[in-house]
Parts: sequence; structure tokens; C-alpha cells
Amino acid sequence: MYVLETKLDPRDAFVVAVRNAFKKAGVELTQLAPGQTVDPNQIVRLEMQVDHVTAGASLFLPNPPRLQEFLEENPDMLEIALGDTLERQFRR
Repeated sequence: MYVLETKLDPRDAFVVAVRNAFKKAGVELTQLAPGQTVDPNQIVRLEMQVDHVTAGASLFLPNPPRLQEFLEENPDMLEIALGDTLERQFRR
């Protein structure tokens, strides 16, 4: 299970892309609630970059243990890249 941490609007195309990627991969993703404490390895961080065009997403993947980062200008490309990574990671 992962928890999404972002300051972007829930209707933002990048947020929707991240949720779609997790859904298609069959990996649970919930929204971080105010005051909620979770394992740092369960947090998916999604941030708009300073150029206000590119979004960065990062999450911990367990096998092999590593922090995976994505930097995309297009929400569709973020969804594809993240979804493919999740499917490879959790469909073994």
C-alpha cells in the first residue's frame, strides 16, 4: 500500500495520472490525510517543479530496494512510465 502526498489539486491531470497508474497496476494508493503518520517507504511524493510545467514523482520500490523518481511534462507519459514500473515491480 502506498500513500499519495501532494499539494496539487486532486483533479490535476498529474494526480489523476498517478492514481490511474496505480489502479492499472493493481497497487493500492490512498490520499495522505492531515496528521496521518505512515512509513516513509510508503509515501508517493508528487510535486510540480519550479517551471510550473514539469511534475516530479518519487516512490520507494522494494525489489531491489531503491528510490525511483519520475520527471515528466506530460501527465500521460507519467502514467505510462509509473504504471510500467509498478507492473514490473509487483507482478513477479
